[in-house]
Amino acid sequence: MKYETFTFIEVMNEPDIWAVDILDCKKEMQPVTPKFAMIHNDVSKKDVIHVDCTLLDLKPDKIIDGVNGAGIVDTFIQVGFWKVKTGTK
Repeated sequence: MKYETFTFIEVMNEPDIWAVDILDCKKEMQPVTPKFAMIHNDVSKKDVIHVDCTLLDLKPDKIIDGVNGAGIVDTFIQVGFWKVKTGTK
């Protein structure tokens, strides 16, 4: 089994785009200060699990209903979301 991991960050200054690959993000895109990480798994391929981590400013809506969320295809599973720790007390 192979894993492919992608990290995206929410941006404020990109028309019709709400998140971009973190390695492609530029200051002029106005990336948010990450407060939450939303994780999805795409299991549509038999030998590869695609892990999508999106850094967000706002707490995501809970869309998990059992295992798969409403409106999500059977091969795209929302794993959950986590609060990003800043390292400050």
